[in-house]
Amino acid sequence: LAFVEQDSTGQHLRVRDLRGGGVLDLVSMPGLGMLDWSADGTMIRFRDPSPGAGALYVIPRLGGTPRQLQPGNSWVASPSGDRLASLAFSSRTITILGPDPGDSVALAIPFEYTWNVQLLWSPSGDRFAVLTSTPERNLYSVIIMAADGRWAREALVTSMVLQGAVWAPRGDALYVMHQDGPFAAVRRHRIGRYGQMRGMAETVVSGLRPVSLEGWGIVRVSISADERLLVFARE
Repeated sequence: LAFVEQDSTGQHLRVRDLRGGGVLDLVSMPGLGMLDWSADGTMIRFRDPSPGAGALYVIPRLGGTPRQLQPGNSWVASPSGDRLASLAFSSRTITILGPDPGDSVALAIPFEYTWNVQLLWSPSGDRFAVLTSTPERNLYSVIIMAADGRWAREALVTSMVLQGAVWAPRGDALYVMHQDGPFAAVRRHRIGRYGQMRGMAETVVSGLRPVSLEGWGIVRVSISADERLLVFARE
């Protein structure tokens, strides 16, 4: 079990063997978060989101020197867990990192926008979804892109703020949080094989409080495997 614990000396990444034994200290730094295991269970990925950092690191589960993978990027693991995709907030290039140092592929996103809101890897591993924001033009979009970069499509362009999304477990839809006025709604958008929207979006839940300037509101959503339960986190 990997976890972050805070005490009087700071924040610490620690590992405990659930079959017995003590706690192993791996690394200490402010703002530790976004823990994730490698596919073979030998490495732990973590992020340092402190101002000016935001770097992604890996460290052996038994300890060692952390290795920085990408500075200042958001990231998501592939469904198999053996690759990572990263995307800087103001970039239009997805970088896919393999298990070995130097094993990387860069995919250009062929659309204009200002900020990336969220990067998601489809459950089947063959597509990315990117939520974007161009607030100076009051435009927000969902881009669907092949994981090998062969095609990309602006599946949705709207004037409503898009605050978070999650793939449906079968990869045939995206649940997207739309802000419409003082409230937000989660809508289910059916997605075709090549990123096209299929039919009208279905409103799953409405009347949610979106993130405000004060920092309060719904920040993340998740869906159960049978798509019957919606889970959300809020500040």
